[in-house]
Amino acid sequence: MRELTKSMMSFSWAMSMFGLRRMGDLLVPQSGWNQAAASFDAITRTAREQLGAAAGSTFQAGDDLQRQAVDLVAGMFDMDSWNPARLLQMGTDALQRSVQAGSTALKSSAAAVSGATAGCGCGSQPAAKAKGGWGPMP
Repeated sequence: MRELTKSMMSFSWAMSMFGLRRMGDLLVPQSGWNQAAASFDAITRTAREQLGAAAGSTFQAGDDLQRQAVDLVAGMFDMDSWNPARLLQMGTDALQRSVQAGSTALKSSAAAVSGATAGCGCGSQPAAKAKGGWGPMP
């Protein structure tokens, strides 16, 4: 328990220092931004590797949704973005990506659950008939 507490506190401290360092990078246009983005991507990859199959697919779906939301918001500042046809297309694209991300997450979660319950006899296999027993009910 002591080692777990130490590890959790070290992680918290490391993330605080990492955040401060990357905030400093944001003060330097372009080169600092690129360096900060690369560092955040590396931390994200490392965390994703620790999640496992079911949580990893859920993370990926949420991450895709967040990235699409950022693209949607950033796209609103383009000159062409106020064109009604463009707005309709952006909304349709966002809806399609959201449905696809949700579908992927559900399929991955279902596959992980069915894989975990495959050998327990609690799946869709018919239950074996009991021999003997009470007999027919009156």
